[in-house]
Amino acid sequence: MSRERRSPVEEAASWHVRATTMGSQDWLGFVDWLEATPENAAAYAAVAELDVALAEPLLRAAPKPAHVLPRMVGRWRRSWLSMVGLSVAAAVVAWVVVGQQTPIALDRIETPLGKTKIVSLSDGTRIAMNGGTSLIFERSQPRSLRLERGEAFFTVHHDAVHPFSVTAGNYTVVDIGTEFNMIANKGALRVQVKSGTVRLDHQQQSFLLAQGRAVAVDESAGTLTVGAMKDVGSWQRGELFFSNETLPAIIAAVERQTGTRISYAKDLSGLVFTGNLKLSGNAARDVTHLAALIGINAQREGENWVLATRR
Repeated sequence: MSRERRSPVEEAASWHVRATTMGSQDWLGFVDWLEATPENAAAYAAVAELDVALAEPLLRAAPKPAHVLPRMVGRWRRSWLSMVGLSVAAAVVAWVVVGQQTPIALDRIETPLGKTKIVSLSDGTRIAMNGGTSLIFERSQPRSLRLERGEAFFTVHHDAVHPFSVTAGNYTVVDIGTEFNMIANKGALRVQVKSGTVRLDHQQQSFLLAQGRAVAVDESAGTLTVGAMKDVGSWQRGELFFSNETLPAIIAAVERQTGTRISYAKDLSGLVFTGNLKLSGNAARDVTHLAALIGINAQREGENWVLATRR
């Protein structure tokens, strides 16, 4: 009697359970299976979305240290085999792996605040760098980068044999032909997926982010938050979207675009804001507009600006 063929969802769950123990040849086999049919990609994205939905409440409530968070995710993993009938838009997968290498020779590309740059690699990969961004390239591994600080949008040329990777902090995004945005700022990491799926691994545990999803990691606080992101990379056209965002993160985003240094009064440190800011190209106009949206004052001090509570 022939063995009954498993459904794409069952296959996807099986691949996902094995993900943290697979070697390089297993990963190539996984990519071949994933790209064989749209149904396979959709099933795997569905399993990933289920993982995120199950893990989110635990991740938000998890205490320090950071390594506790992914271990909680792992407790849910074996339940996927019983879940069927899921559907998500087809996606090409990228995965994220932990680990740092010591480069022998490095090249650095930087942009000052207020200045952007487009970097085109020889393999066809395109990188849009926001202001105040620093990228390091390993000469021996031209498809391996480190985002030291700032923000960059990556449109990656697909090469399953030689995957493209970007490291920030203790996380490395290894991409297989997708579009994603990354922000690194003083121990905080944001990964936002425009197309495809990104897998996030830490301490040998993992989950995935599908198209339109985003993750915010604060390594010092040991927190990880997953949410939706509708307009990834909008900074490239001068528009900033914020969802329950802290004032320091908002200021960093505006500084990258305008090149203007902004400080704030201590009593505003806990302020959060949801909304969007369309930049005009005039720093003074943009900073005062931001202050008006938030409901605070903006005062100019020389070339810099100070935000304070309205009196």
